[in-house]
Amino acid sequence: MANTRLNPARWAEGLGHKLGFRTREKVAPRVLKPAVQAKPAVGEEYINTGRQDPFGHYEQVPNPNYSPEVVGKAAEYADAVPYLSRPLNALGMTLQGVGYAGLAGGIGTLGYNMMKGDGTEAPTDANGVKNPKFNEEMAKFRSKFQADKLGGDKMFSAPKYRALRDQSPWVRTAIEQIGKEKYVAMKQALADGKISAMDMHSALTDAIADLGDDEVMKQAGTQPYVLPGLASSGQSKRVIVIAPMKGKKGNEMSMQALKYALREEQDQGEQQ
Repeated sequence: MANTRLNPARWAEGLGHKLGFRTREKVAPRVLKPAVQAKPAVGEEYINTGRQDPFGHYEQVPNPNYSPEVVGKAAEYADAVPYLSRPLNALGMTLQGVGYAGLAGGIGTLGYNMMKGDGTEAPTDANGVKNPKFNEEMAKFRSKFQADKLGGDKMFSAPKYRALRDQSPWVRTAIEQIGKEKYVAMKQALADGKISAMDMHSALTDAIADLGDDEVMKQAGTQPYVLPGLASSGQSKRVIVIAPMKGKKGNEMSMQALKYALREEQDQGEQQ
């Protein structure tokens, strides 16, 4: 299954590639394939031996003098190494890992559907019974973000959205490099749980890596930032924040996607 479309890792990587993101390393310069001159077929592919079987059918054998038709092609440049033979980059490895996780866990197409919640669930139900989907770690993380960036509010207002968006101008530069259509498609895939926050973050930071600005890269890896524009989430629109979250050991970092309602959601200008 490893080299087929049924391979969940390859399927997951393929989704990212179709969205327009590079999942494999760049290769050496392309090579020039020479032109091919068109040639018609020569002779018949099979010839009769003159012998008949009991049913009166003539025996046929391949014609040693037959030459198949050659379709002409103009000279063209081609990749020196086929795309699927190139080494995976960080985004490609992430997507392939997600594909296998989805197969092993059986939790959705790509395995991103969380077994627990995103920190917005109540710890217990109305009867005081512990909620199995309550994610205590995410609840604490979300609470800290709200205290640091939203003044303790649990929703975004238009001014807070603009303030956080403007704190990370590098995101706009990254979107310009990616292209707005690809960015919007990936942002919606994130909102739908089809890709992870790390995939989104890797795509954005890959887009600005060539700038060679260490301070910008440091900010991107250590500070939360809002994704410009709103994303559909069910019947409503949501602001999506990408924020770095330290692991329990303190030396691990992962990116989390936090979805928030916008209090002034009717303001269409905030979707830009």
